[in-house]
Amino acid sequence: GDGASGARSGDGGAQPPTNAIDRELRRAFEEWPALSEEPFLDMLSGMRQELYVSRYATFEPELKRYAYCVAGTVGLMLLPILGVPKFTKEIRAGAIDLGIAIQLTNILRDVGQDVALGRIYLPQEDLARFDVDEADILALRRTPAYCELIRFEVDRARQFLQSARLTVPALPQFSQLVVLAIIQFMGALLDELIARDCDNLSGKVKVGTLQKATCILSAGVEWMRLRLGM
Repeated sequence: GDGASGARSGDGGAQPPTNAIDRELRRAFEEWPALSEEPFLDMLSGMRQELYVSRYATFEPELKRYAYCVAGTVGLMLLPILGVPKFTKEIRAGAIDLGIAIQLTNILRDVGQDVALGRIYLPQEDLARFDVDEADILALRRTPAYCELIRFEVDRARQFLQSARLTVPALPQFSQLVVLAIIQFMGALLDELIARDCDNLSGKVKVGTLQKATCILSAGVEWMRLRLGM
C-alpha cells in the first residue's frame, strides 16, 4: 500500500510501520499534526504517471495537474514545517503555485535531457499554437517557432512565481526568506534561458555561483523591505 495512507498513529485503521519510510512518515505526522495525507498520496499519483505518460495534450488540466502532484504537493507538505499556523485558502494556493512554478521551470530547464528519455512535457496544444513540429524537438532543432513557444512557457512559469510571491507576506517571518530565495532562484533560471536565446536543447540551463549569490542577496533585500513595511 501507499506509505502515506494510514500513517497517522491515531488513525483507527493505521498499520504498524513496515519499513524506514513508513517509520519516518509516522514520525513526521506525529511531530507536525497539521500535515495532511492528501499531498503525499497525490505525489505518489504523479510519480506513477512517470511510468506511462510521456506527452501531455493540454496545460490545463493535464500538465498543471501533473505539476501539482509532483511539486505543488511539496509546498503543502512544507507549510506546517515552515511554521504556518493556519492554512488559509490564499496560503494553500500560494504554496501550490510555487510548486507548479518550480516544476514548470524544471521542465523548461531540462527539455533536451527529457527528449533523450523520450519525453516531451511541453503541452501538445502549445506546440500546435506556435506551429512547432515535434520532430524538430526530437531532433534538437531550435527553430524560431520553438523559441516563441519557450518564451510563452517562460511567461507562464513567471506568472505562477508572481502568484506565489504575493502570498509571502502571510507567511511567518522566518520562513519568508526561504521562499523568497526559491522564487529568486527560479526566476534566475528563467532569465538565463531567455538570455541563452531559448536554448534548452543543447544542454541543461544552469545559473552560476555569482547568480546564485545575487539571488540570495536579492531575497534578503526583499525580505527586509517586507519587515520594514516598504
